[in-house]
Amino acid sequence: MMYRGMALALIREPRIRSAAQIAAFLAQEPLSARFQSGALCLSLHNEDVNDQLRGPGVSAKASAIATLEPVRTAMVALQRALGAQYGQVPGLVVEGRDIGTVVFPDAAVKVFLTASIDTRARRRHEQLKAAGRAVGLAEVRQSIILRDRQDAERRLSPLRQAEDALVVETDDCSVQEQVQKVVARVREQTR
Repeated sequence: MMYRGMALALIREPRIRSAAQIAAFLAQEPLSARFQSGALCLSLHNEDVNDQLRGPGVSAKASAIATLEPVRTAMVALQRALGAQYGQVPGLVVEGRDIGTVVFPDAAVKVFLTASIDTRARRRHEQLKAAGRAVGLAEVRQSIILRDRQDAERRLSPLRQAEDALVVETDDCSVQEQVQKVVARVREQTR
């Protein structure tokens, strides 16, 4: 979500293009995050932007800017600050493409969720439809493929599974079943 928030910020500020301009923009701390009722709430210049972060334009831009060192440095610092603030007992559950390998490499438990491209595309398409966004399934699928490739091939913090992560396949699971699978696997590991 944080990279999506940064992407939205740069979409709104089209004159900011170079790494130096982005670094200067980030120095103003335009993005802030807090937990409210167990969910992450992201603000851009004090405006709640959570409902604006799932569109295809934001997704594509998020993957592109995630390759930039000033963006990665700022987002990792923000994620670690949230971890320090909220990570005490009973713990913190965080998701992201480099959480277990870069942001929190010493996390007690790491989970790597997997699902086929078709399942992920269908799920995202349903999310977008529920949010009132008219996007074709084929377009969503292609966007996911492109984002995965960009994230896996980037130089800084590439998408990869942590060696000590629990792998949980979720193709045939509802959200509740995914949670149950993860909880069961975590309980097995922490006995």
